[in-house]
Amino acid sequence: MKDTSKKFQLDKNDLLTIAKNAALVAAAATVTYLGETIANVDLGPSTAFIVPVATLALHALGRWLRDYKTDKKEENKGE
Repeated sequence: MKDTSKKFQLDKNDLLTIAKNAALVAAAATVTYLGETIANVDLGPSTAFIVPVATLALHALGRWLRDYKTDKKEENKGE
């Protein structure tokens, strides 16, 4: 079982968890932003191939980043 801090007190584990979650949220927001703006990219004739592939990759990465925290919670329920 993971040690937790006392009520209204933060320890190193709490700060590490907060930092990890903040990094995941920032990464998901960045991927979402890139996914929204990639349609405006003009790479010449190869745009018709690159933009859909990049959009799918960014969408998959964004979903994984948002669901990562949920998946970890479900894994910890069995412990």
